[in-house]
Amino acid sequence: MSMHFGDESVGLSWDRQQQHQHQQQSHLSNRASAASDLEQEPEEVVLDSRRTFYVHDTLACPREEDPKEDQILFFHPAELPMMKQVALMDGIEGFSTFVKEFGMSPPKVITLEHEKAACMHVGQYTLSLCAPPEEPDTSLINQLHNLYSAFVFLHGSFDRVLKKAKNDKLKFREDIRNIWKRLTPLIRRTDTMSFTFQPVRFTELKRSANRHFIAASQILQMVKHRSGVLSGCIFFNKTILCSHLDPATTFWIHLLYDIIHPYASLGDVESTHQLMPVYLKKDIMTQLRVGARKTPEAKAGSTRIPEDFAPDEHGEYVGLYLQVLPRSTLVVVMELAAIYDLDLIHDMTESFVPRLKRLEEQVSKATEAGNIDAVDWQSFMVFDRVDRSIHLPPPAPTEELQLAFQSGVSLLHESFENNDKITAQILCNPVGAMYSSKCFGRETYLQIPGGEFTIGPELLDMSRLEPAVAHRLSSEHQISLP
Repeated sequence: MSMHFGDESVGLSWDRQQQHQHQQQSHLSNRASAASDLEQEPEEVVLDSRRTFYVHDTLACPREEDPKEDQILFFHPAELPMMKQVALMDGIEGFSTFVKEFGMSPPKVITLEHEKAACMHVGQYTLSLCAPPEEPDTSLINQLHNLYSAFVFLHGSFDRVLKKAKNDKLKFREDIRNIWKRLTPLIRRTDTMSFTFQPVRFTELKRSANRHFIAASQILQMVKHRSGVLSGCIFFNKTILCSHLDPATTFWIHLLYDIIHPYASLGDVESTHQLMPVYLKKDIMTQLRVGARKTPEAKAGSTRIPEDFAPDEHGEYVGLYLQVLPRSTLVVVMELAAIYDLDLIHDMTESFVPRLKRLEEQVSKATEAGNIDAVDWQSFMVFDRVDRSIHLPPPAPTEELQLAFQSGVSLLHESFENNDKITAQILCNPVGAMYSSKCFGRETYLQIPGGEFTIGPELLDMSRLEPAVAHRLSSEHQISLP
């Protein structure tokens, strides 16, 4: 494998690279195994291709004789034998402790012989996500951060869950287990591209259908005129048709769409709505409140907001209102007090369901088969760092090409993340070569099949390849390189 960074070229022969990785993994595996405190030597922990995730409480076993399994608050997959769960936890925790003893920060990623683990320490709690060793570090770290951030978005913090359980440790363990069971779909996802870039998928419309985006924007503007409403977005077929929210909040709602969406309650009815509290950080709340109408004082005898939802120094809870139709969903972020205002909720339902239905009909017609511009598969991708939008090609015609494209993009993006000075790269992969560039917050990737250019040392000459790439991007995709 060879990579080119600007004027520098870095290359390792495949055999030497494999040998180096094997030695490093064996060394880490031995260290992790030695750190285990189990009296009985556990079986070798070999995980399958599914993600393995666990949460453990480092202070749950203060005494040496306390059973190690009491530290595990949640483990997925639950069917893995307890002995292996404890062995995996002990190995990873042991290695982290070993590193900290030398005055270094705990490692974010630990590569063992059969798996790679990303770790996150939140107070006395540790979250670990394991995947096959070939998983890119950036993808694995992002997925773990997404899992924890999703937990915070829905529940605030571990301390809040404990407080809600009245400091009852057994109730707390049960609640934590149920919370993470609900988030299991995020653990099972193996979409490397999504975790590498964390994009927001927008509804793709023809230029002639952009008026539907404007109509959606007008609905959101009218929604915001309601007292206590902060902002919102509109989904169509699980993609964002229009959003007036900041990119971060839009991302979390999009990521958790399948979890918070009340599919089961829709049944045969034409529409339904759902109300739920979510937790947002202070900086996001400050942005959302700009230009929003203030919530009126609570009426006498109205429902009081539970103490569990009181704001803290990091953020506060807001209300999430979802108006659901068969193919579209209006998501509104409101002040928490507003979701207890039944008159407001009734008014919003009566006012916006008819508008949302008309919009859904119009967008459905515009996106029917044959109306969207036909796009043959092209190994080309653009990622916008500002609004987190991403343009992805349809699935590749072969699995080999799809995997090569995904892994190549992930590796190149990781290089951009690790070195701000890199503006262009070339990566040789099994199906040819991949070119990437970064400029003004936009990353562009293009897979070049092996038959188009001779794959050899001359390909690493950026000055020879870039003109050909620029011509192809300009003629086929109307993209101009800087």
